[in-house]
Amino acid sequence: MLKTDQMHFNETIGEVLRKATSFFRRSGIAEPRMEAEILLAVFLKMDRLDLVLKRCQVLTPEEVARYENAVQRRGMGEPLAYIIEEKYFYGRRFMVNKSVLIPRPETELIIEEVKRCLEQRESPGSRGLKAADLGTGSGILAVTMALEFPQLFLWAVDISASALKVARRNAAIHGVLDRICFNRGDYFENLHQSGFHFPFDLVVANPPYLDRKDMAMLPVGVKNYEPLDALWGGEDGLDCYRKILIELPAYLNKPGLVFMEIDDGARDKVEALFRASGLFSYLNWHYDLSGKLRVIEAGAGN
Repeated sequence: MLKTDQMHFNETIGEVLRKATSFFRRSGIAEPRMEAEILLAVFLKMDRLDLVLKRCQVLTPEEVARYENAVQRRGMGEPLAYIIEEKYFYGRRFMVNKSVLIPRPETELIIEEVKRCLEQRESPGSRGLKAADLGTGSGILAVTMALEFPQLFLWAVDISASALKVARRNAAIHGVLDRICFNRGDYFENLHQSGFHFPFDLVVANPPYLDRKDMAMLPVGVKNYEPLDALWGGEDGLDCYRKILIELPAYLNKPGLVFMEIDDGARDKVEALFRASGLFSYLNWHYDLSGKLRVIEAGAGN
């Protein structure tokens, strides 16, 4: 932290918040007061309202030192989610660390569209559906689907052992470990090792889709802290779509549904890949709240 903002022992909640907010403002943090409050509330295990009500409470030297360290990390560009080790997705708290991408709210659109489709086809025969979350990362899609859709049993797949550790922890936190089978592999690789014997009725994925130009333009907070392998989609950003679509026919039921997040500018190229697969009877496109193309929905069979 800048010397003029240095915190001292025996300072109150109100005083350290004022200094942190001032430092964040000069560091270019978009919402300096809010982030200062979130950091302190998490470390003190309080609500942000409590910080106002207890603004005269004196902090211990240990509390001041811990908060000052966190403020310095944030001022250097480290994402808030990694410092507090949590991020909300679809209204629920998920544990995150530097092994996984920080969940983006735009990805919630996949859940919304899956919900729409499953509600339309809900019938006694739709119970016991099998679903896959390819490249599960922190497990936000698999865990959220297990919570939202009790008719699903899920396989959560990731090539990263450290990411799967985070995903398992999130499944445990939310009480759905018994509904999700975690599998380490490159998409469909090694599924037989986790008891997979039948085609999937539903496949979701948020694959890496940044090309070389996109990677060069990443903000510092992403480039220096988030796992770049989870963002790099090859020279044209489409490598992971190709791999999934080549292998998908052997694993997708008919009828079956696929939902994938895509880059707003890649519609034509992604559509060409999906149509060339010859697997799908229809394609739908879904846009996020900012009007950007975000999700492709593809139906196989009837």
